[in-house]
Amino acid sequence: MASAETLAARDFEAMMAQADLIIGHAGIGTILGALQLGKPVAIMAREARYGEHRNDHQLATLERFTNVPGVTAISSADDLTACIKALEDGDGQVETPARLPEGADPGLLQMVAEFVDVSGQKP
Repeated sequence: MASAETLAARDFEAMMAQADLIIGHAGIGTILGALQLGKPVAIMAREARYGEHRNDHQLATLERFTNVPGVTAISSADDLTACIKALEDGDGQVETPARLPEGADPGLLQMVAEFVDVSGQKP
């Protein structure tokens, strides 16, 4: 299993594309990056009580993505070990997600554009 402490952006993207499982913190960029590639992702929140982050917003992200196909929330080394073993065993416990499309939904963009247009008008 390959790992790295730090990577250049291009090398990081290449490793993500080759990965069978992406393991990372519960940052939205990590999660969306994995889902855009159609890769399963195991996420663990960085917590303020350990000095890992300034607040516990990643706990909220972790909770929100708990039931999203392809996302496995982990809270311990044992959870991570079980996740990796499940992927290696191919027992279906680690789900490969459908690729998340890049970019925003056109309907959402139109709604935001209309809101901004209306909001910018003077009464």
